[in-house]
Amino acid sequence: MVFPFHIKLTDDTNEMDLDRHFMDAWVLTGCENKLQMILDATECNRVSLKRVMRSRSVLNKHRDMSNKYIDHSIILVKSKFTKKIIQLGLFFIKTERPVYVKVL
Repeated sequence: MVFPFHIKLTDDTNEMDLDRHFMDAWVLTGCENKLQMILDATECNRVSLKRVMRSRSVLNKHRDMSNKYIDHSIILVKSKFTKKIIQLGLFFIKTERPVYVKVL
């Protein structure tokens, strides 16, 4: 069974915040269930390739757990331009599980 896990991202969200969200996700799964990570970035106004790439260290830290416990991820954004920036960053990051970027 796949359970949704929501993370709200804002312009003030930093790498430490993202790391805490991932740690919370692993605790809540109980190491038994798969997660559907839903990252809501619709409140982000300052999205850049540099900001996306800064998350790489956190994603690398949690890569093993992500591979085990994430079924897929969905990133919600508010514009097609933001979607393209995130998709470009994901191309360089090489995520373990499928990531879908959706415009609301």
